Amino acid sequence: MVQYKAGQRVRYRPIGRRRSDTSESTGVIKGVLTEPGMQAGRHVDASNHTPRYENSNTGKRSSVYEDNILGTISGSQNVEIPYQYLRNLASPLRMVTNVSEPMTKLRDIPTESLILVLEWLGKIDLQSLIVSQLTSKQFHAVVQDVLANAQNRSLRQDSLSGEKPAVHPLWASKFKGLFNSADCFTEADRREFRYQTLDELRDGGYLTLDGDFTLPFRRLPWARTGLGRAAYLRLEASWRSLSLTFGQAPITQLDLVKGYYYGNIFGDFHGDRCDFWEYYQVDVPSSGLTMGLFYDVLLCEGASYGNETLGWELLLGKRLRSYDELCEYERFMADDPDLVEAGEKARQAAILCVRGGSIDEVDRLKPDSGTWIPRIIGKKTPKLFPWQGPEPDIRG
Repeated sequence: MVQYKAGQRVRYRPIGRRRSDTSESTGVIKGVLTEPGMQAGRHVDASNHTPRYENSNTGKRSSVYEDNILGTISGSQNVEIPYQYLRNLASPLRMVTNVSEPMTKLRDIPTESLILVLEWLGKIDLQSLIVSQLTSKQFHAVVQDVLANAQNRSLRQDSLSGEKPAVHPLWASKFKGLFNSADCFTEADRREFRYQTLDELRDGGYLTLDGDFTLPFRRLPWARTGLGRAAYLRLEASWRSLSLTFGQAPITQLDLVKGYYYGNIFGDFHGDRCDFWEYYQVDVPSSGLTMGLFYDVLLCEGASYGNETLGWELLLGKRLRSYDELCEYERFMADDPDLVEAGEKARQAAILCVRGGSIDEVDRLKPDSGTWIPRIIGKKTPKLFPWQGPEPDIRG
């Protein structure tokens, strides 16, 4: 017989451990979950009882071990029943920490304290913060404030802090292949080129889209099912309004370089060799480049060559240096300091380099083919302006 008591030091055997394994762990009971007819501090048979909790919103009951909290009671030992993780706390649980007083629900704490908790969550798990908006109208409003505050702080960050600009890890995983189209290819694609690795093929310019311009979009992890696409392709989806470099100073200048090659792309095409070059600048708001704007730029007609697009790459922390030099060189090399400026003055800039070439056969996707055809989500097509020279100061 054991008694649940908040703050008591206990021993327990975690879930999934074989009965022959007699090793135990220690912990502290942080609360007692209630169930109908169970009083706080009630004596229970540890060998037959599994603590349960009830969601006060839905009334649904669930065993503690089903949520993999820490474990069930084993033999005559006590079990730790810790406070639920934040994402589960969003659905209030009926808990008691002493004989009769109910524990405060997360949604009942002062808004100022809730904001601090959610700001911390956003730093370690941005996706969980975004998903928590679905909990209630209150959470949605608070999370929106947290996201807006985070982006406002990023605007005020010193762009000369020395931190290398980078795509936020969440976007890098959810939108892999959009920042460098060659990243959408798999090992199965590589097998077509014997004795070469993906990196060698990418560096040599051989991994091209070859007439399938939308391939990187269709291979996005959330785009494989209609349900996933429905969640991400909404105009009001949270990811669209968030900075591409969320948590860092935003990208406030996006230069666009387009190069077209008329030769045999598989015979002698290389990354810096094109017959025709174009230079533009994307109209980016003062608040910076969002994921939604970047997504739409990739799909807008002026920024690509449609099905003749061979590939593209986003270069963060760089900007075009000299219009006259670019015209004189008649080629673009991202690592040429005469053409591209990097370093402190370009920390909030980026270059989108798009390459195209003549394709012998193009199998155009048709709306009735059953294959998803990516399109611009925003109400307005992104604006492109002819590039005539670097901005004098790109910091917002």
